[in-house]
Amino acid sequence: MRKNRSRNRAQRWHRLEIPELLPGAEHKELAKVQGFLQKLTYLKEGYTPSRLDDPTSTALKKYQCFHRLSQTGTTDPNTMDKIKTSRCGMPDPTEDLRLIGAEFALSDAPTGLSSGCDNTGQRELTFTIASEPQELPVELSFEKVEEAIGSALSTWASVINIAFQPAGNAPAILSFRWATGLHGDGIKFQFDGVGGLIAHAFYPGTCGEGFPGQCHFDRDERWGLLDNPALRTFDLETVALHEIGHLLGLTHSTDSTSVMADVHNGERRKLLPSDPAVAAAVAIYGASQS
Repeated sequence: MRKNRSRNRAQRWHRLEIPELLPGAEHKELAKVQGFLQKLTYLKEGYTPSRLDDPTSTALKKYQCFHRLSQTGTTDPNTMDKIKTSRCGMPDPTEDLRLIGAEFALSDAPTGLSSGCDNTGQRELTFTIASEPQELPVELSFEKVEEAIGSALSTWASVINIAFQPAGNAPAILSFRWATGLHGDGIKFQFDGVGGLIAHAFYPGTCGEGFPGQCHFDRDERWGLLDNPALRTFDLETVALHEIGHLLGLTHSTDSTSVMADVHNGERRKLLPSDPAVAAAVAIYGASQS
């Protein structure tokens, strides 16, 4: 029953319809948009719920800038379509957004975090995958999960000078598990049922907000692999490839073709040499020696 109720909540989010509001206008559904913007750190405290006030309009402009949309500062159709797209729950890097005149600009699309927020100096990263039934997706066995995550780790290892090894009895640097709703890492990272925020992974070191190296997938999603497209919503290996980028210290990219784009753009199991995220990872860890 819990799973069905959760999926219904998500369906309401994906059917959310808000007209393009004028400055100062009020709309009850705008509160959901404000919650979304606040969760991703575009919107801070001091706004009026359900009103398109100045803080909300500014937050929308920042979001539009990062996603290369027209900076209307309102709920125009293109912006709402983007907001309703399933995505990673990690906030976008907004600290480099600068107001120039009436619009924001982002200098040098960010992909890597500052020094100390990656695994620099490490050549082997140990990992664990939770095996308890409540910490695994309903649709996949542990063996299938292990295979998919292992394949995504191997893909990263093929381009950077890092080896990933099961932790066994040793301490794990990275960990992977499934959870629902509030799951121990704060309301900012609360999962929201089917669709919306589908996974998140914490950066290394002090940038990990107390949970460095942890990757969480939303158990309410329909997870699967390429062999059963009719039975799944998200390909696990695709999403894992993105989240592992965060575990390595990569932020979201403004390049919609990058593996580190924040929204889910369909299946992707390879890293392209032209991807700025690959260049950022190589700059941190060096190129693969294999």
